[in-house]
Amino acid sequence: MTGKACSGDHTEAARVAAFLLRCAEAQLRKRGSAHIHIGAYAPKRINSSVHMGMDAFSPAHYLARTRRADAVVYIDFDGVVQHHAVYCTPKRGIHLRAPGRSLFEWTPHLEELLRPYPEFKLVLSTSWARRPGFGKAKARLPSSLQARVIGSTFHRRVHGADAWVEQGFLLSPRGEQVLADVARRKPLVWCALDDDAEGWPVPYLRHLVQCDSELGLSCPATRERAAAKLAEMASELEALRRGAGQGA
Repeated sequence: MTGKACSGDHTEAARVAAFLLRCAEAQLRKRGSAHIHIGAYAPKRINSSVHMGMDAFSPAHYLARTRRADAVVYIDFDGVVQHHAVYCTPKRGIHLRAPGRSLFEWTPHLEELLRPYPEFKLVLSTSWARRPGFGKAKARLPSSLQARVIGSTFHRRVHGADAWVEQGFLLSPRGEQVLADVARRKPLVWCALDDDAEGWPVPYLRHLVQCDSELGLSCPATRERAAAKLAEMASELEALRRGAGQGA
C-alpha cells in the first residue's frame, strides 16, 4: 500500500533489528523460554526496554498460538488480487489510483485457483495486515477465502511491540518476512503469490509465483503458473504423507 512513509533502503539498523527478532524467536524455539527481553540483544543506545513476558503477550506466547497447516499459501494483496496502485490518505481512506480498477476485483481468480484444494490455508503477507490491521484486512476477502486465513506474517503485538523491531520488519525484504513465518508455522508445503521479488533468497525463489503489479491474478499466464505450483504442492504433500505412512 502506498501513500505512507517508507524507504527502499535497508539500513544497517533495520537489518540488525530483523536479525535480532529472528535470534529471539530461534532462542525461544530452542529453549522453550516463556520470557525474553529484547534489550538483552540490542545496543544500549537503542531504546528497547520493552519486556514481553507472558503477562503481556510474549514471543513465546505468540509462537505457541501460531496456527499451523500442512499446506500454506502466502498472499499479498496489492499487485495480486488488485492493481498495485493502492493509497491510504486521511480524507479518502484506502483507495485505488488506477482508472477502471477496483479493490479486490481479482479475488474470484484466487477462489477458483484454490477450489480444488480445500485444506490449503492462507497467510496474509501484505502491508494491509499492519494497516488497517489483520482483522480488517481479512474481512475484505470473500467469505470462502476468509475461512482459509490462519494468520499473517506481521503480528501487531510482536513485530509492532517495539518501534525498532517494527521498523526492522517493515524494511526487511518480503521474502525474509515470509521465510520467518515459514520457520514459525512449519508447513510441509508452501508457496507465495506476490508481485515483489526483491530480496527473495535465491534458493527459495521456486516457492514464489510472481505477479505483474498491474495485472495480478487477472493475467492468464500468471494464473497458469499459480495453478501449476498449487498442483505441485498437492502432489508433494501427498508424497510426503504416503512416505510418512509407510515409515510408521
